[in-house]
Amino acid sequence: MLAPLQESERVMQQEAELVLEAVTEFMRYIRLYVRDWEEAYLRFTVSEESSGIAVTYLAGHEAHFVDSDDEHEIEVMSLLSNCLAELQRKLGFKVALLIVRPSNDFKVLYEHRDSSRWEITKLDGRSGIPEGYLRRSW
Repeated sequence: MLAPLQESERVMQQEAELVLEAVTEFMRYIRLYVRDWEEAYLRFTVSEESSGIAVTYLAGHEAHFVDSDDEHEIEVMSLLSNCLAELQRKLGFKVALLIVRPSNDFKVLYEHRDSSRWEITKLDGRSGIPEGYLRRSW
């Protein structure tokens, strides 16, 4: 039997591996489909009804949506969704926001209470950048 500290370290290692897998796949996906991007955002949300992913990227100071419309894109989104769902089961968040930059920098933010946090939309004149996310806070 593992000592409590060893078990905790093992769980943290598993979580770190899931995060790195998700970030690596997301980065690979963006690099394959998008040219000259500045920052990319993946918002994964979980509710009792469903889960979902929204992806935008910043290019030329404007956010653009990424639509999964071919088999490879759908496969990558499915892999990312499965990875993030497993991470969600371990961490219990309602929303995860992955932010990546071409320099390989990344952030992963979690929200445990507000399922509307970091909403990504261009409706009503909104930018397509996650609501409430400040790029300068990097």
